[in-house]
Amino acid sequence: MGEADRHYAALRTGTLPMALSGMQKLDFPMKIVLAPFEDPACGKEWDEQAPEIVQSLQADLAEQRVFRFVIKESNHGRGSDWPTITLLLLAADLFFRMPECYTKVKDAVAGWRQMAEDAKKVIDWLHKKYRVVGLDTEALFLLAMEHICDELGAPDDEVVLLQVKQDVPVEFRPSDDEVNHAVLFTFLGCRVLYQVVVDSAGAIAWDNQVSLEPKNGLEQTS
Repeated sequence: MGEADRHYAALRTGTLPMALSGMQKLDFPMKIVLAPFEDPACGKEWDEQAPEIVQSLQADLAEQRVFRFVIKESNHGRGSDWPTITLLLLAADLFFRMPECYTKVKDAVAGWRQMAEDAKKVIDWLHKKYRVVGLDTEALFLLAMEHICDELGAPDDEVVLLQVKQDVPVEFRPSDDEVNHAVLFTFLGCRVLYQVVVDSAGAIAWDNQVSLEPKNGLEQTS
């Protein structure tokens, strides 16, 4: 096996040497699952498509000046054979630890807005060519925060994360293949409860807000 073959094999298995990739050993890379494969009935088998997809993705990432990454073949969905490509982005500015529940977001994740903006740019760019079908909870958290602040008017400086509920079922949409589960985030900000469901591809599936202020005119009971 030549050097190029070893390099490629390492990329596909996630064992690329640090000297070649420039990777830093960090705990929280952004994980993005892509579904770029075409139906084998239309031409090549999945294992024949994989090398071409990886090569194309490498070139596109290099063009966008994204140099710290790992590419792995994977299988998405539950109980189904749906080949995918998992991309781990190791850019330092996309690393963060999601805050613990009952923690004020601005104190736990400084600069979350810039992180959300950067993450959204990467996701939108990838989706145009490779179709994003899976994001990790940290990425979904950033999208949820951006939504409640920009669309629902939550105060940036006062938002507290209350709860994260995984694997929330959402309405199945045939055009989205296996995207039929999501994460429910519950926040509190200035006596308003905010809830948003973000599906595994990053789309907002549902939102809600409820004021916790007492209704005017209610009399205190003894």
